[in-house]
Amino acid sequence: MHAPDGFLTAPTAIATGAISAGTLGLALKHAKEQMTEKMVPLAGITA
Repeated sequence: MHAPDGFLTAPTAIATGAISAGTLGLALKHAKEQMTEKMVPLAGITA
């Protein structure tokens, strides 16, 4: 992100970081549940 220093306050940065971490955790959990061994190489090709 190209924002000048001091543009985001510490509470804003912490809150958005926590939301991002939670969202990433949910995405990884769902991917682990739904992906099979055959789908892993396909995901690597499309990424």
